[in-house]
Amino acid sequence: MIAELRERAAGLSQLKTHEADVTSWGGSGYDLVQSALGIFFFPDVEAGTRHLIGTARPGGRVAFTIWRRGAMDPAGRQLALAVAEAAGAEPPGERPKRPGDRINQPDTFASWLNDLGLSEVDVAVHERSLLMTPEVAWLLVLGSGYRGVLSGLDPDQVARVRDRYLTRLDEVGLAELDATTLVGTGIAR
Repeated sequence: MIAELRERAAGLSQLKTHEADVTSWGGSGYDLVQSALGIFFFPDVEAGTRHLIGTARPGGRVAFTIWRRGAMDPAGRQLALAVAEAAGAEPPGERPKRPGDRINQPDTFASWLNDLGLSEVDVAVHERSLLMTPEVAWLLVLGSGYRGVLSGLDPDQVARVRDRYLTRLDEVGLAELDATTLVGTGIAR
């Protein structure tokens, strides 16, 4: 993707492309820092997010999106069950608590961003529902963090997971999925 960006940005002297680990990126002074559904992939969510905020210049804008509580969970549960079925394993128990569980509501997300050093924090709720056609349902797996459950599986196993997942969605009547996001914005101090 970086190569394609460089090609498309040829002639835009103000645009510099880099490939780096954002958790150790030393750049700073940015007018805008943003992450779309990415902060929960940091090994330490709070430290990683604080580091990103620190790359913005004082007065720079910062924006992060996260899933609202409950969004995406029904699909994730059915995927976990499908993986267990395809592997002949015991079904998973309840989903363990994740770092984002304490901030996945507008008020807690806003408070957290403020505590991390942003001012003028605003959190907007973007309601979204996905029609779970087989194509959309599988694209959701391949294009999100859910893809990680497929790592280490061979193509036949992935095909079995896909078949079981789509069958399970149909069996439980999951025709629409809540994909509501919270968009938190603020100004770096």
